Amino acid sequence: MRYCEGRPESGARPLTPGERAWAAALRRRLAVRAGLAALAGPLALATVPLAPWFARHVVRLGERMAYAAGTGWMGLVLLLGVPATVLLVRDGLRAWRTLARDLDEGVAVRFGDGAGALEVLPRSGRVLPAAARGRARRVAVGEAAAVPADPVTWALPVSEVPEALQVGGWVKRALTPEEKDEIAAFAARVARFPWALAILTLGLLAAAAGRAGAHAAAPATAALWVLAAGLGWWRVASARSMAAQLRADVREGWVMRATAGATAGDEMLPASRAAWARGGAPAAWRLRRRARV
Repeated sequence: MRYCEGRPESGARPLTPGERAWAAALRRRLAVRAGLAALAGPLALATVPLAPWFARHVVRLGERMAYAAGTGWMGLVLLLGVPATVLLVRDGLRAWRTLARDLDEGVAVRFGDGAGALEVLPRSGRVLPAAARGRARRVAVGEAAAVPADPVTWALPVSEVPEALQVGGWVKRALTPEEKDEIAAFAARVARFPWALAILTLGLLAAAAGRAGAHAAAPATAALWVLAAGLGWWRVASARSMAAQLRADVREGWVMRATAGATAGDEMLPASRAAWARGGAPAAWRLRRRARV
């Protein structure tokens, strides 16, 4: 079942001509933004060979400081500028393509009922504004295994509930086969090997080794490059640890469920401590995958 911000899918309708024109205009703006982002990367790279000259002759730094500033700028461009440009272009093109699919399908999907209902373009996750005008708020739309409405539950020992949550009347219920499949698939994605980070790390290590003896200021700059790459690998290790905990949740085969107080309807996986449901609806992180029609 598809969800959006805790609301289940409740219907669909064709787009009006005004809504189609609004989405087409938004798609053109996204194309312009992606083009500008694509230009930013080469422009930033073009400044790398000019940075030492600028620091030496314009800022009037000494030779050693000018070299360190130029090398530091190169590290910033490679570690931050280039990856940021790639991500901006990727996200812009993805949004452009998903809006094109929304226009081809010509359908607005309704989530929830009553005054709090949302009408959304399902592929791009854009909320349709009133009268097809204004900014396009983006929301997570995705498929998730439905949370059982009235499941069989068992008592949960207090020792297995975190101290801060012991007022919620927690019990446990069995995960459905669909929920287990969803957790296993997410764990597999999280644990994928980061080939792009590996290639970037090798490049930085090679650059650091080549510059280590080139100038007195180079070792400190090279150490900063290696530290930045190390932070990236620390995030990878954290993600793989989370994947291992999620696989343990699948093996355990149950989830904690709150039955009292403000948290009633909330659910939490026991090993990873990841929120599984909020108020009886799938947690937001489960909807980050784009819905399939």
